[in-house]
Amino acid sequence: MQDIHNRLPVERRLGDWMRARLPFWAAEFVMFGLKQGWACLFGGLMLALLVLTKWIWQPDWALTRYDFLFVTALAIQALLLAFRLESWTEAKVILFFHVTGTVMEIFKIHMGSWAYPEAGLIRIMEVPLFSGFMYAAVGSFLSRVIRIFDMRFTGYPTEWWTWALALTIYLNFFTHHFGPDLRYGLMAATVVIFGRTIIRFRISDRHYPMPLVIAAALSCLFLWIAENVGTLTGSWVYAGHETFHWTSLAKAGSWYLLLYVSFVQVAVVHRDRLDPANRTRRETTREDQLPAHHGPREGHRGVQEILLRPAGPVETRRKDLEGAKATLVFLSQDGGGPGNEVELTYNWGSEEDYGGGRNFGHLAYEVENIYDKCQQLMDGGVVINRPPRDGRMAFVRSPDGISVELLQMGDALPAQEPWASMPNTGEW
Repeated sequence: MQDIHNRLPVERRLGDWMRARLPFWAAEFVMFGLKQGWACLFGGLMLALLVLTKWIWQPDWALTRYDFLFVTALAIQALLLAFRLESWTEAKVILFFHVTGTVMEIFKIHMGSWAYPEAGLIRIMEVPLFSGFMYAAVGSFLSRVIRIFDMRFTGYPTEWWTWALALTIYLNFFTHHFGPDLRYGLMAATVVIFGRTIIRFRISDRHYPMPLVIAAALSCLFLWIAENVGTLTGSWVYAGHETFHWTSLAKAGSWYLLLYVSFVQVAVVHRDRLDPANRTRRETTREDQLPAHHGPREGHRGVQEILLRPAGPVETRRKDLEGAKATLVFLSQDGGGPGNEVELTYNWGSEEDYGGGRNFGHLAYEVENIYDKCQQLMDGGVVINRPPRDGRMAFVRSPDGISVELLQMGDALPAQEPWASMPNTGEW
């Protein structure tokens, strides 16, 4: 799935304007808050409409308040797309959340958990369709915040575990009416499954880490506050509450669990931002179809295999360009992410030999012990095209003909066999 630019043009202009007027630490703090608010654009507008219409709406107006909210939500969605403040990918996420949220609403109202007291024509059974947009706003926020903060997720669990957890959480919102409530066990399961997942996000050029579990806990508190604001407007009424009452903090726990259901769905369209160790079967199969001339193991995954496995840099992200039939792989020596990466391209739609005409110079890496590194490369099946006879320099080449230079850190090491008498192999 191909993303739009990490930041849309209007977002770049707003950020540049702020950073030009504040010192770095203040700009980072202010921009964090502004970006969070910008990510909440859809949900914030919907919440503002709930409050505004509660104040001004009259019962004798031609259009009911609920129907107005639905029509306005559609209009907001259209405007966001028209002005490129939201991508089509994000719009698809909102639609999916609207469907799953409406299904839950139909069930919960049937069970008497809450009700919508006002009239309206645009509804399914007793559920006004604007309510689905309140769930969709969560999906919109997650998809937008991932893009706006250029998030990467390391230590992401195996995908089928995440889907099993999300499905169990979603079903528990239905089944707890008839059997045991598993919410506390499911909360523990989120920590077990996602406990090692770290979000690496960028405000400007610096990256910051945050455990995903902590991010979910903080986010659910804001959702709980937003829900109370909506309840205050009388847009929905909980069972047994004819007037406004603050919802219990247990409701925040429900939002905490729903966030994981939401995140797993959003992750489908942001797979290139997940830990590469957990790529999908489709992506792995594409790599397995590299041309046979790459050799058995050493060339199995193209240029990234030479760099990534034996030499040390880690893959921070990847992006499939379906139209161009190419995959971009980004490597970083310390996993630092954008701004500290090397971009590699594999044109998987081409049957032609790359040759050497498409190269531009070569990459060079300093190593602590060039003899040990070359031995590690050879053990991994990589040919040492120019051995380190001088204890200072060696060259290898990728299956695509890209030269990679290894340099001894500091002074050259004393000459050592078998390297001192090892001849060159091929070109370098």
